[in-house]
Amino acid sequence: MTTLFSVLLLLLWVYVSTCRTGTNWQNLYANRIRALLFRPISAAERALPRDAPEWVAPAVCGVLLLAARALLGATGGGGIVTAADMRLCGGAIILSARGGAAGLLALQLGAFALLLANLALLRLLLVWRIGETGGGAYGGDGAPVEFLGIATWPATRPGAGAGRNAAGAAALLIAGAALCCAGVGAGLAVGPMAKLAIGAAIDTLALVRSLLFAFCILSFASAFSGPAAWGGGRGDWLSFASMAASDWLDSFERATFGHQLVFGAIGIGPLILFFATGLLHKILVSALI
Repeated sequence: MTTLFSVLLLLLWVYVSTCRTGTNWQNLYANRIRALLFRPISAAERALPRDAPEWVAPAVCGVLLLAARALLGATGGGGIVTAADMRLCGGAIILSARGGAAGLLALQLGAFALLLANLALLRLLLVWRIGETGGGAYGGDGAPVEFLGIATWPATRPGAGAGRNAAGAAALLIAGAALCCAGVGAGLAVGPMAKLAIGAAIDTLALVRSLLFAFCILSFASAFSGPAAWGGGRGDWLSFASMAASDWLDSFERATFGHQLVFGAIGIGPLILFFATGLLHKILVSALI
């Protein structure tokens, strides 16, 4: 459940980030998230003063989401229902919240910060290998990198340089580890915090592996849709899934191999990356644990 709420918080954070002046909210993925959240955000806006800034409504939705997380996680006695609220390194590190709703919220916010750190580290890798270009409403080579910049603002900023963005990713790792330690009642001991931060950084490989799996599955959507499907409805989402899979898989291949790997008429690059990231993740986790 912690992962689910972290993803929901990420969607709201992307909406908040696109409210900034100069942000390309027409980025294919940011724009689709705004469309997905249109109804709940509109409902929140109707309950707010008319002159409230645009970012206030998604922020209010985020607070309500955290309140729902606390209510779902706490029993009548203030205890926590789930035995393992968060897992790192494939389950090698299991964190359970302590201290009732306050501990659960600290753990949830820590998990969200670590997810942002994973995305920031992924962006660093992609920018290092394929550069930093923009992406429009119809995707393209730069759309994934641009979206990751929107999702991880203000920790990373376009054109800020690798050193500054690496420091932002490190800050997210430290903040996430500190919140998680507070949530499990471990205080701010350096040892546990360092282990959590390193484990979370290693889990960037697990995130890449999950994305590879998801986008490989989504790529099959191209067999059921085409450019004419952009008229809306189910076909619209199938076309979006096809374009997203193409953009992200191409970015991963270019960042790793420099080009697409093809065997006959079949692209084998994502498959190689899927098994390679899984193997490297297991090796690094074994070294850490």
